[in-house]
Amino acid sequence: SKIQGNLSNQVLIRLLLFFGLAAFTMAMVYQQLVVALGIAVLPIVLAVGLYGLSRPHVIYFIYAVYACTFITIMRYTRTEGLSVVLDILLVYVMVSMLCSSYIRDNIHWKRAINILTISYIPWIFFTLFQFLNPLTRSDSMMTGLRAWIGETIALYLMVSILSDHWKALKVGMMTLSIFVFACFLKVLWQRYVGFDSAEQHFLYVQGAQTTHIIHSGIRYFSFISDAATFGTLMSTAAL
Repeated sequence: SKIQGNLSNQVLIRLLLFFGLAAFTMAMVYQQLVVALGIAVLPIVLAVGLYGLSRPHVIYFIYAVYACTFITIMRYTRTEGLSVVLDILLVYVMVSMLCSSYIRDNIHWKRAINILTISYIPWIFFTLFQFLNPLTRSDSMMTGLRAWIGETIALYLMVSILSDHWKALKVGMMTLSIFVFACFLKVLWQRYVGFDSAEQHFLYVQGAQTTHIIHSGIRYFSFISDAATFGTLMSTAAL
């Protein structure tokens, strides 16, 4: 039975490889490059997903890297809606934490009770209180529930629980340092060389020049969504 099981697994793997290569070939023949890229990346995504199912620190790192770069990806690919991937990764981190807690019993849930999470509770009630305003639109309510309550409290819990070792803190600080240094180099490029085509599209086609090219000078934004967020990020990183 063990030999039959191994043979069945080998047959299944070969069939998946065959259909995957066939789909990739058809996508290339019909010049569907996005589909071909998706097929090529799919095995890596599945492997990382299965590997990280009981290793939340891995998905936590992927979440941090993507959070730092998805604005840049959207700007240079001119693609909208990629922020939903952050929600998917955030949910997957929480699922991975539950699986790791069940399989390895190495998640210290008590760390979630701290000053940061407790002090956020009044803000949650304040946000919910704003929904009683009759002028509040339904889309604003959904944004508030998603970003100000759901995502933020989940992120606080994730950071509080997973930043439980000096190695995790070291990796997090190194990742942030690399991103901040890249932002610094990019803003120097914008200052002394100029804006590239994607940044010019952001400024002059999407209308960002009204808030970034003003009478007092140019407000540089580097890889970030806008100049205000860029300034907040750099000042926070300096602290």
